[in-house]
Amino acid sequence: MFQSARLKLTIWYVLISLVVSIIFSLTVYTLLARELQRNEQRLEGRLQLMRGLNPGFRPNFEMHRQDLALTESAVRWYLVYVNLFILLMTSAAGYLLAGRTLSPIKTMVDKQNQFVADASHELRTPLTALKTAVEVSLRDKNLDIKQAKEVLNANLEDVNRLVTLADELLILATLNTVKKQLLEELSLTQVIQDAIKSVKYLGKQKQVKIETTLSEISLVGDRERLLKMLVIFLDNAIKYSPAKSVIRVTAIKTDSKAQVSISDQGAGIGAKDLPHIFERFYRADKSRSKTKIEGYGLGLAIAKEILDLYKGTVAVESRPGQGTTFTIHLPLKIN
Repeated sequence: MFQSARLKLTIWYVLISLVVSIIFSLTVYTLLARELQRNEQRLEGRLQLMRGLNPGFRPNFEMHRQDLALTESAVRWYLVYVNLFILLMTSAAGYLLAGRTLSPIKTMVDKQNQFVADASHELRTPLTALKTAVEVSLRDKNLDIKQAKEVLNANLEDVNRLVTLADELLILATLNTVKKQLLEELSLTQVIQDAIKSVKYLGKQKQVKIETTLSEISLVGDRERLLKMLVIFLDNAIKYSPAKSVIRVTAIKTDSKAQVSISDQGAGIGAKDLPHIFERFYRADKSRSKTKIEGYGLGLAIAKEILDLYKGTVAVESRPGQGTTFTIHLPLKIN
């Protein structure tokens, strides 16, 4: 599909260039032809004058007309050659330009197709589990109330996972523009504290302590999106931290940016996984923790989308067995 679109766009580039070139050539040829005719008339006038002054002078009008005709013919051929050269050049340049024009579109379409395929796969897994559980239960003639409740509880877990996936997909779909009406001057320090409160229960379950060193920082941003991003990073740190460990959160102001660091004492991330952790649906081959981590691999992708939207950046430092540090940089003002 991409190759076909590239060829079609190339043809349009060539046709437009060729039409412009032909119009320009016709204009040049018309002006030159008129100028040659005027020169011919002036030359004949001068020769007639010289003949009048010198009766013995015999000008060769036919030779001059042939010279002018040859000149006119040469101009025509030059213009033909120029147009052929332009045709060849625009064909090559048009093909390259079409490729560069369509390349971002192709990348976007490929990502979209991959996203749809991954989302379909992730949706299919819990749906298949639901369908299988219901079918098996319906066929079991000896199913009692206790077993039925167990099936319903398992189905409810699958439904909750589907709801979570749908919510995350919806967030990704709506993260396309900065909503100016939601921008406000706010305390990043307070947003960080609110994010910590949001994950407080999860931390208590694993007896993970969160230590903070926060400078007072104000910036312009969308509070809900910033809160969502910080909750994702904190939730991720808690999930992959061992029990009774410590997560350290620091926030400082550097020039025109705010820097937030979140460090955990988890198992770390392998070098082969680091370049991919912000990709949608990406999960490491080996879990960073000894226990199974629930999720679809969309959290960090959402956080990165929010950062990109607000011109922020994130750096990751991690080594297996030594924990992971996410360092976030946010501009204090959004242009």
